[in-house]
Order: sequence, then C-alpha cells, then structure tokens
Amino acid sequence: MDRFARLLSTPGWAQELMTGIYHEVVTDPVAVAQLGRGLRIVADAPGAVVVHCSAGKDRTGLLVAIAALLAGASPEAVEADFVYSNHASSSQRAVVPSVPGLDPALLDPLLGVDVTALRSALAAVQDAHGSLETFAATAGLDAPTLSRLEQRLRPEV
Repeated sequence: MDRFARLLSTPGWAQELMTGIYHEVVTDPVAVAQLGRGLRIVADAPGAVVVHCSAGKDRTGLLVAIAALLAGASPEAVEADFVYSNHASSSQRAVVPSVPGLDPALLDPLLGVDVTALRSALAAVQDAHGSLETFAATAGLDAPTLSRLEQRLRPEV
C-alpha cells in the first residue's frame, strides 16, 4: 500500500497515465476499430444516441471529441465540451471505495479529465495517421458515413 500511495502522491502521475491511455486508444488498431464502430453507430442511428463507458469521460470523451471535430466543430469548442466532464467528478468520487491508509484526494486526478491528454491524443492521431480524416478512414469510416455523421451532428449544414 505504501508503494501505491507514493505513486499517487507523485506530481503528474495521473496526467502521464491518462495521456498514455489516450494515446493507445487512438493508435492501437483494435481500439481504433472500436472508435470507428462507435462513430458509425452515431452516424447511422435512427434516433438519439447515448455514448458511454464505465466512467463516461475518457473513451467516451475521445469518441465524442473526434465525432465533433469530424463534423466541423472548432478545437476550442471540443476542448470546452471535453473538460465539462469535470463537473461530474464529485459523483465519481462518491462511488470510489475507501482504501485504509489512503487519502481519497489522491485519486481525484483519475476522476476528472485533463485537456492535455485530449490534445496529446489528437497529436497522436496526426502523428500516426497524418490527419483526422485519414484516421477516420483507418477506423472504417467512408465518405458517405462521414457525411451522415456531419449531418447528424450539424443538421444545419
């Protein structure tokens, strides 16, 4: 437990961990295919779509951010939407069991999101795929699907 507590009290540990996870989500072929499946579901669903994962902020946040960017949202708007998840961190905290000898505040960095991790993931998309559009193609989205996604998320277009 001491080793775990020392890790949690190391400055920047959560950002480093989450940045690594976000990077993997946009570069691992299996994870990219899963993102593609989620984006196709959003594009093709006949009605409202609920996007979620276990905490509803990391994989969900990446999927929603990528969908919004592909639909033409500004990076600033996407980042503002992404960090809005932090409003739910107190709810996340309520379901975390107590660990004897561990200050619960040390887990706080995992309960929210950091825009740095999103920016890093989007940079990894550029590095690995060259562009968001090439990433989308790698994820299995063709031009008609991208058009449906944009129409769904920006019906005025």
